[in-house]
Amino acid sequence: MAQTYKAQAFERFLCVIAFDNMELSTQALFFDLIQQGIEVEVLDENDQFLALKIWRSFGICEKRNMTSRDQYISPLIMENKVVTKKVLAKAGF
Repeated sequence: MAQTYKAQAFERFLCVIAFDNMELSTQALFFDLIQQGIEVEVLDENDQFLALKIWRSFGICEKRNMTSRDQYISPLIMENKVVTKKVLAKAGF
């Protein structure tokens, strides 16, 4: 039984088994963020929007390559109504 559990643990990232439908790069990012102790919230699983909370700072990441520091992230957020509502709610609107 222990060998079975060991084999299962090495098949996939242990912490991100619940996010199989996300891209592998997003799963790897999720795994790294969890290891570093950064709070991660999935805003939209289909479009792979993640909200990152580092101390008092708040950031957004989309498919690992677009972050809140990029200028193009704003139109991507506005296209997605679910993410827009969640971001506005976090900002107090």
